[in-house]
Amino acid sequence: MTLALFIGIGFLLAAVMFLISAVAIPLILDKDADFVTAMQTSARVVTSNPGAMAVWAMSIVALTAVGIATAFVGFAVIFPVLGYATWHSYRDLVK
Repeated sequence: MTLALFIGIGFLLAAVMFLISAVAIPLILDKDADFVTAMQTSARVVTSNPGAMAVWAMSIVALTAVGIATAFVGFAVIFPVLGYATWHSYRDLVK
């Protein structure tokens, strides 16, 4: 029971972090927006594309698991790929 509670809390915290940061960093870097505007834009993008963003979040979780399973060596490849994909999702979703 306690383990399920901790997993649920972890899922909730991860979902909130994903909601407010999915496209926030590229927006701040590209448009020099303030962090509140970036978080609001990210939340709007995630809520308007729930299916695609859920797949994106699951992909991040799976790739993070691969990076951990490879003794963190896989992150040398995974981080640049995730950064590149995040930039392109930002460019496609934020007008």
